[in-house]
Amino acid sequence: MRGVNLLPPEIAKRKKLTQKRQAAILLGGTIVAVIFISYLGFFISVQSYQKSIKEKERLLVEQGSKWKELQAAMARVERIEKDTKALEERIRTVQELTGGELYYWEILRELGHIIPEKVWLWELILNPQTRRLSLKGSASSDALIARFLAALETSPYFREVELKETTKNESGDYKDFALTCIPQGKERK
Repeated sequence: MRGVNLLPPEIAKRKKLTQKRQAAILLGGTIVAVIFISYLGFFISVQSYQKSIKEKERLLVEQGSKWKELQAAMARVERIEKDTKALEERIRTVQELTGGELYYWEILRELGHIIPEKVWLWELILNPQTRRLSLKGSASSDALIARFLAALETSPYFREVELKETTKNESGDYKDFALTCIPQGKERK
């Protein structure tokens, strides 16, 4: 059997039109709902990214302050290393000059003990290459210069004592002299 449609054609058109409208409204509502949900998801992800960016900026500021502290510490370390190198260079120079065995305070103290009265030293020069000590001074007589030379030769702190010259000074009251020797120290105990 075949079905017979008894509805007038106008009502049938309206019903189809109503169904089409309902389908269009449903489709439009679905599209609006999808757009709204997509926007909501986008909005949430933007908020999440903003929070993440703020957290990373905070960490960056923290790291920046730590970096400045590290740079200050590195500068202090570099200064200490520079000072250490300078001190090591000075120590090396002193060791080269002394050969590890000369102790100049002992030598100067010995000079103070053996120099006779009325003998004055006015120049002491140590040549670091030859390790020879040049002494220049004045004395009231040749006998005092000879006594000073003898004291230097018998001292354990000097060797190879050599008188270079003696001359009368300008006033004629004193004798100027020049001598050289090699100082030698004793090992520290």
